[in-house]
Amino acid sequence: MRNQFFKSRTISLLIVALVLLAQCTGGNDSTEINLNRYDARATVGLVNPGEDLESRQWVKIPAATNQRSIRMHSLDFSGMPKRSPVQLQDLPMQDFSMELCFDLNDSELDKLTSPALQLAHIGEKWAIYLNGNRVFSNLDAPESRSRRSLVYPLDVRYFTAGQNCLLFQFRGDPVNLETGLYYGGPYRILEYQAIVDDKSEAISLSLISIYFALGFFHMLFFLQKKRDRYNVFFGLFAIFMAIWLFAKSPLIYNILPQYYITLRIELCSVFLLLPSLASFIQSAQGGIHRWLMRLLWGSHGILILALLWPSVNFLQDLITFWRVLAILFLFYFLIAIPFRFWRYVRLFQLRYGGFEAFKKAMLNTVPGNLLLGTIVVAMAGILDIVNASQGRGNQGTIGYVFLIFVGGSALRIANRLFFLNDMVENLNRKLRHNLATLNRTNLRLKTSERRYRHLIDGSRDVILSINSEGVILLASRASRLELGIGPEQLEGKHIESLIHGDPADQYRTLEFFRERFEVFQQEKDNLQMKIPVRSKKDAQPVQFQLTLQKMQGEEDWEILGRLVPLKEDYLLQFLQKEQLTFNLGNELIAVEELSQRLVRNLPRYIDVSDTAMIRIGLREILINAIEHGNLAITFEEKSQELSSGNYSEFIAMRQTDPKYRERTVTVDYNLDDAGVVYRIQDQGSGFDHAILGKKLTVSESEELPLHGRGIMITRNAFDLVEYNEKGNEVRLLKYFR
Repeated sequence: MRNQFFKSRTISLLIVALVLLAQCTGGNDSTEINLNRYDARATVGLVNPGEDLESRQWVKIPAATNQRSIRMHSLDFSGMPKRSPVQLQDLPMQDFSMELCFDLNDSELDKLTSPALQLAHIGEKWAIYLNGNRVFSNLDAPESRSRRSLVYPLDVRYFTAGQNCLLFQFRGDPVNLETGLYYGGPYRILEYQAIVDDKSEAISLSLISIYFALGFFHMLFFLQKKRDRYNVFFGLFAIFMAIWLFAKSPLIYNILPQYYITLRIELCSVFLLLPSLASFIQSAQGGIHRWLMRLLWGSHGILILALLWPSVNFLQDLITFWRVLAILFLFYFLIAIPFRFWRYVRLFQLRYGGFEAFKKAMLNTVPGNLLLGTIVVAMAGILDIVNASQGRGNQGTIGYVFLIFVGGSALRIANRLFFLNDMVENLNRKLRHNLATLNRTNLRLKTSERRYRHLIDGSRDVILSINSEGVILLASRASRLELGIGPEQLEGKHIESLIHGDPADQYRTLEFFRERFEVFQQEKDNLQMKIPVRSKKDAQPVQFQLTLQKMQGEEDWEILGRLVPLKEDYLLQFLQKEQLTFNLGNELIAVEELSQRLVRNLPRYIDVSDTAMIRIGLREILINAIEHGNLAITFEEKSQELSSGNYSEFIAMRQTDPKYRERTVTVDYNLDDAGVVYRIQDQGSGFDHAILGKKLTVSESEELPLHGRGIMITRNAFDLVEYNEKGNEVRLLKYFR
């Protein structure tokens, strides 16, 4: 743990040190001449050293305290073409000259030992003279050579005490933004070593290398775990950032001196930054609208295709358009990310206080981890875009801010890897011991499995192994003895396929079983119920006791089932008289069990088929007492809800209604040698049973109403079906002949 902390702290210090080193400027007392603080003047055409300067028409350029860009197209030269809002073509090159004079006293001159001229930018072609001495010239170069961050060593002998003049000759497209001095600064004369210390190429190269390494690192992560798509977008974002920084630095000119190529590389990489960053945020936390992602990729894809246009002026217009587009998208991120984070804060507020909820959401959620970094990156991006549009480009702020963002994310992954590495080391130490234990456990498991199989196959009860969906996975050999069906015929079928009741009762029996099985799946650990099963050796369905018990499996819970045939009650032969009273709530799920209990002792007096008909009739009357009586569901309402398929939801709503939920159904049961009498009473308002009888009277060519068949079966099953005057009580009588 201590080693992990040390590694994490080392990485953090390296990132912070690199950022601070890049921003630090070594102090010195040498002479520094800020050229922006001196007036300048420009004219059309080439002015040669020693030429009479006063014969020219000059445009004065006032001094500035800090930043000052001098672009030839923006100066008020007479007869010069004007740049159109969208400049689709490049114009022939023209010549321009600019003079800038500054003063040096003897003390300042003595401090100059190895001076150099630093230029933030210059283009398209140029020549530089100091007091008539040529410093550099590429006016005859075959192509445009706009450059950034140039440093020209100066011969100290070129300087004189008093006034010194720099003469710049420019050759370029008169409407090109980069003809002249494009950026606002710095433009200065300083000791060469001080400039090198201030703008070290090693720091730029280190920054670029870090981005490439982080991008490659996350790409490898994606190849190992392709479900984490945020790794590929984060890696692409870091690689595009490295390419963009490399294209902006003077280092690229050592490889590609062609300006029109380096410009397109720079723009292509910068056009891909926002889409890859947005895709990373979307894949890591979501919350960005799909239409915005399509718009973001689509618009930037069009911008990349537009880079094929040959005009450099048009490419500069693309930059202006992208800056507006990028600011809009960055403002969207500034709104969307905090909004997403706030949703998690509100969720944590349900359990914690205000500040604690904020801290939990910040540390324990992806939007919280991304919040601060995304806001800082968006703000820095907007700031750099605004600076660049005002000529204060090449600041480099966004590069270091992105480094903190990317480095922080990489640091978190590194910490996770260190933690996982420690876990792997601990696990390796235990691996050999666990392998030996595993071998012993496997041996005991195989022995237990053989014993378990022997117990199952040796039992006379039908033992079933069932998955959570109700599909039979394994059946014991007793199924062949009790059901006349081999285990291989049962395996793969649903448990409800065992149910085979009376044809007139099959649908309702299955309906009750499904309701109870669904409750068992969702809420209970065990289930016991009686089901009719028709075996191959019995013509009539036989009642079996089905017992189901949940067991936790490796991935999901399973069910252990036991199917036992119900034996005839030995005491039934001594029964003379039975009298019972039941008070039932509005639970339809209990109706099946109650109806079976009410006919349990009837087989002594009547045959099995008549008993089954009585049970069906009782069940239908009990259902009607609950539905139409206690829950006040009309005949028409039930028909409509059954037809629409919403009857289960309709019943559940009525059962929870305070007006109906406390009502009960009372069942009186009297059995003797003469017959059996059932009295069933609900607490509803009753109904006109005469009208219902008319609704259920149909000819042979017509069909019964959707739910009237049960009442017709009841009338056929009993010798007497008698309602009270109110209609909320029915008396059912069956004589034993």
